[in-house]
Amino acid sequence: MGNLSAKFDVRLQRLEATIATHAEILDRARTGQPLKGYELSAFAYMLLTLYTDIEAIFKLISQTFDDDPPSSASWHSDLLDSMAKQSAKRPAALCPALHARLREYLDFRHFSTYATAAVLDWDQMAPLVLGAEPLLADLKGELHDFLLKVDTGPT
Repeated sequence: MGNLSAKFDVRLQRLEATIATHAEILDRARTGQPLKGYELSAFAYMLLTLYTDIEAIFKLISQTFDDDPPSSASWHSDLLDSMAKQSAKRPAALCPALHARLREYLDFRHFSTYATAAVLDWDQMAPLVLGAEPLLADLKGELHDFLLKVDTGPT
């Protein structure tokens, strides 16, 4: 599973870089300073790319272990849900709590894909934006545990 671990690491580094790129406005947001419209747009983009890279990790897992990766019209949702379940060839990659948190990021990504800057709402975005770093830390832990399980034998 070394190859899979290396691929995870590439994506996790991209996730860290995405958050680091927004460090200045993250600091402003943490202190409660009012945010400008373009800063909300930057955060919407951050959340969009954050979930997209997380989803790429899930695709790697599915392509590696699952005989029939999700391909329906709701494949984004199906893929996320499949990560919280054990399959015939792998353990669950996510605990229920992290699955629920990631559902919020997926929902926001669907919303932000069609949203304009005028409808972005900091109150809606704040828990996701401010929760991005803890989410990434928890995801790293879950992926580490997942790799340990698949390296030590069958589920």
